[in-house]
Amino acid sequence: MNNHNMTTRSDIQARNIIVFGASTILKELLALPIEIMLISDNDSNKWGTKIHNIDVVSPDQLKRHLSKETLVVIASESYAEAMKLQLIELGFSAEHQIINASVLIREWISDKHGEAMDRLRNIHQGQRAFLIGNGPSLQMADLDLLKDEITFGCNKIYLAYTETTWRPTYYCVEDKLVGQYNAPQIRELGGVKFFAHPLMPNLSPDPSANWLFQQGLGEVDGVPDVRFSKDLREGFYGGWTVIYLMMQLAWHMGIRELYLLGIDFHFEIPVEMKPLINEAGVTIQGDAIGNHFSKQYRNSSEPWFTPALQKQYEVFKYANEVFTSAQGSIVNCSRRTKLDVFPIRLLEDVMNG
Repeated sequence: MNNHNMTTRSDIQARNIIVFGASTILKELLALPIEIMLISDNDSNKWGTKIHNIDVVSPDQLKRHLSKETLVVIASESYAEAMKLQLIELGFSAEHQIINASVLIREWISDKHGEAMDRLRNIHQGQRAFLIGNGPSLQMADLDLLKDEITFGCNKIYLAYTETTWRPTYYCVEDKLVGQYNAPQIRELGGVKFFAHPLMPNLSPDPSANWLFQQGLGEVDGVPDVRFSKDLREGFYGGWTVIYLMMQLAWHMGIRELYLLGIDFHFEIPVEMKPLINEAGVTIQGDAIGNHFSKQYRNSSEPWFTPALQKQYEVFKYANEVFTSAQGSIVNCSRRTKLDVFPIRLLEDVMNG
């Protein structure tokens, strides 16, 4: 859908917004500072109910709202084309009244945070940086060595703050469950923060946050169709790990020399931990002590996604190709690691030049 002519914040706020589809994407739309007039869905069990105090009506009732001021947002990826045809049959204009939710969110984020991302473009050109994972090999003494370096931290790295005065230059979260179950702690963090847009329902509003539009990766014959964004104003590509987001963010900032720390690339999942299926997907509940640098990393009731290590391996291979093809490098300095995509080097050797 070519809807760039109606996705600036001022344009959207001037329209009567109807959301078609009461799916999980609806939560992301509800987190935006826009006023939604109605919600519609093809599921008759939802008609006559309310979501966030907004009426849910049948698609047929949308005929009452065919004025040019109406903008219908399709909140579905899987059925977007079929829903668009349904709206056209009801009398809505595909060009001026129908937009996909992902397009609206992407353009909204670009309109609101684009200038900030432009200022960060190549801000660290010619410099090196360290990407910090949360594996059990991460040592506080190593973090102390990085106080004067550009560093990227993620997820629950803040659990290290009681043991070191080091703080990351940039902090990132991509995992929806991390955002959902640790929102108060994450909101309290200072510094420069970057969040993937699906976390909006849990982490917004956060005045210090920079929101990034997350584009998913498809698969071809079971193999990830890997891509790498070099312009984060347009968003980034997910890669089943926040480390991949940090690599794209570093590239956007002009960094071509990266060092990894605390990325063990190994998880122990006890057999007694049974997978759970919920709206987030297939998760594990509780924590197997020993998978992270802190024994307090997860409590027994907190669910988490089973690490997709093979898919992560493929995106890391791609990132390595991106950096090396530009005469850059990614080096793994983790104290223990099973990630053999990148050259491995002792942190001491890097720090001593």
